[in-house]
Amino acid sequence: MKTKTSLNDNAFFRAMGTVGDLVVLNLLWLLCCLPVVTVGASTAALFHVTGKMAAGEATVVWRDFLGFCRREWKSTTKVWLPLLAFGLLVAADLYIGGHTASALGGLLTAGAVIFGLLWLCATTWSFALLGRFQYRRGREVLRDALALAAANLPTTLVAVVLALLVPALLLLAFSVFVYLLPFFLLAGGSAASLILAVSMRPTFAHMENR
Repeated sequence: MKTKTSLNDNAFFRAMGTVGDLVVLNLLWLLCCLPVVTVGASTAALFHVTGKMAAGEATVVWRDFLGFCRREWKSTTKVWLPLLAFGLLVAADLYIGGHTASALGGLLTAGAVIFGLLWLCATTWSFALLGRFQYRRGREVLRDALALAAANLPTTLVAVVLALLVPALLLLAFSVFVYLLPFFLLAGGSAASLILAVSMRPTFAHMENR
């Protein structure tokens, strides 16, 4: 029979193992995002691994991550490139609007904020879906992503907050950003992905059982 101490030790070691997995996963994700064209495959692979962790499935982080990138690079990149182009357009509108001192500048800024939030929701849910399910067409991914974003507003709000946390700290609390930067680099992206994967798990479990 296991003693209380051994159970606590096991829980501690499991927690430390999870932290180690998140660090390895985050470093893999950052490295694979360096060529911008691979951001889609890398982020979908990130959600693939954290999705398995949230579902309680066995996973070997580096093998599952790299294996997914190799298998699904083409399909995820087909979704990422249009999203990248649209995101650059939104960023350009935001920049122009912020440097235009007129009503037009205000309209451009407001439009960029609205479409930027839509882009963020579509991107997050798209890569989470691609990490868990296979799609034949990119437009089907985007359709499902926007539908799930609207149907799961609490999770979508969490995704928006997590995505905007680092830019907000950089602009509004630079000293805090510098203090937290090592954490962001070591496990920020993977920890955020795991939080979202746990939040999305009931929705994905329902989809898997249909």
